[in-house]
Amino acid sequence: MRKVFVILPIVVLLFIAQGAAASGYLDTSFGQRGTIALPDLHPPSPCCPLSALTVLAFGKNGRIWADATEGSFSYLYAFTATGKPDLTFHSGKPLNPFSADGTEAIALLPRSDGGVLVVDRWCCGSVGEAGISVAAVNSNGSYDSSYGDQNAYLPGRAEHTYTNYDYNTGEGYSAALMLQSGAVRVCGFRQTQTFPSPPVVQMLLVGFTPTGQPDTAVGPQGWRVVSGLSSCKALVLDGSGKLFAAGTERDSTGKTSVVVARLSSEGDTDSSYGVNGVATLSRATRSVALVERSAAIDPNGGLLVGLATKDPGQRWMAATGRFTAAGLVDTAFGYGGIYRYVPSAGSSALTSLDVTKSGRMLLSLRYATPSGTQLMLVRALDATGRFDPSFGYGGTVRVTVNGVQAITDALGRIVSGGPTPYRYPAGTESYLQRRTA
Repeated sequence: MRKVFVILPIVVLLFIAQGAAASGYLDTSFGQRGTIALPDLHPPSPCCPLSALTVLAFGKNGRIWADATEGSFSYLYAFTATGKPDLTFHSGKPLNPFSADGTEAIALLPRSDGGVLVVDRWCCGSVGEAGISVAAVNSNGSYDSSYGDQNAYLPGRAEHTYTNYDYNTGEGYSAALMLQSGAVRVCGFRQTQTFPSPPVVQMLLVGFTPTGQPDTAVGPQGWRVVSGLSSCKALVLDGSGKLFAAGTERDSTGKTSVVVARLSSEGDTDSSYGVNGVATLSRATRSVALVERSAAIDPNGGLLVGLATKDPGQRWMAATGRFTAAGLVDTAFGYGGIYRYVPSAGSSALTSLDVTKSGRMLLSLRYATPSGTQLMLVRALDATGRFDPSFGYGGTVRVTVNGVQAITDALGRIVSGGPTPYRYPAGTESYLQRRTA
């Protein structure tokens, strides 16, 4: 068996002073010396994290969209390309698109008119309700009243709701995207049960039309279950308009594998992809799981995925993997299709994956070591998974913000964001940072 690459020399180099002009370091012209703080908007509460950033996106004219959750509230922020509050949006103040138990934004989908769709998932009420809310927000922060179900009390919103009265059934939602037509697709899982039979869990695809109505092209009520997958943790769109839905499957022994299906925009499975329409990344004894929303199309049409892996008796480790455009595991990537990021001692976790404008992988990693947790922004070569030596020091840069998401703009500059572990209690304030390409 081939040995896993251990990055002890890189970890040591991370303590060297950072060069101001080096790739990957703070762009001090952005915000306050490279950083934007998302303020707490409510009094501190022992129950709920404050200002917990969940998603980022780039809008028109360099605008930066960010959404953070505080307790049961979702807040949408708009910043200019220079990192200042955008005064043309809601007078520069955050907007509350949705409030419910368990609210969390899972996608920001910029519209061509300068506005954005905010996709929030929520759960769980007194009888087990769960649902998706899609809020159509105009460029100036008002709601697009032509979108959604024309509810006078909640204008500009579309919803999909599931009510579970006996707690033996349910739905969950993980990822969303916008088609070229402006229609929205949301994926997750749907669990049904006929007592006393065991529950049946299948991938769920929910569709909304460009005007926010249930999309009957997906199903009579705007949703359908997809065979071959029991869940969907990531959903991406390729250049031809095909959907790639990825999730994690668990066998009877508890070992996990990653599975991917290629679908039409209506949810029909492409049987020519992988084996009978499903591609599988697995190991004989090692568990392989997909990190939520960590998938991206690479420049060659393959699918890159962010992973957590675990060997028997060992700790979880961060990794990436790659499927070819035909739905086969790319055995030339890493070691047999997987490349792991393993510290010299401790464990690691991947929190986000994106593909940069130059075709590299941009990763947020967290290393738990005997000396403490190290937060890293990494650029890797998509062809192999290994670190890109032209980025930072040997491909990695130490950061102070745990990257929930890191993305690149049209100029290749990196914007990352997430909670900081250095405020007490940990993870209760979020920041955005921009770094050089």
